[in-house]
Amino acid sequence: MDKKYYRWEQFIADSQKIKNQITDQFDCLVGITRGGIFLAGMMAQLMNNRNIYLVSYKGGGNGENIGRTSEIHPDLKNKRILLVDDISDKGNTLLMAKSDLEQLGNIVAIATLHYKPDTKLIPDYFASIETDWIVYPWETV
Repeated sequence: MDKKYYRWEQFIADSQKIKNQITDQFDCLVGITRGGIFLAGMMAQLMNNRNIYLVSYKGGGNGENIGRTSEIHPDLKNKRILLVDDISDKGNTLLMAKSDLEQLGNIVAIATLHYKPDTKLIPDYFASIETDWIVYPWETV
């Protein structure tokens, strides 16, 4: 699989592209760690929404079982939430996070920078469909 190196400039442009798709109002944004942290921060800035939370999961890659690694913040009940991550690759983590949040009475929409054609979850808002392996700038050291 080819690698595509994603640049900060493209991240800014794609974040704006996603923001332009959104017509709904959200009480807060929830980012999935780690890749969703960056998009959550950028979308909060673009949407002028200071209510940002994080959820964290482990596993999901290569068929591993997914598990939440921390409790969901107690404020996340009966809200309109924009759940964000960098990519919906297989979609398993996003599906679990969405389910976890909906069980608390939340209405959840999803935004990702990208998604893969064979994902189980197509986000409500996204910048593009990708087939390459994407290396995000926050993954390079």
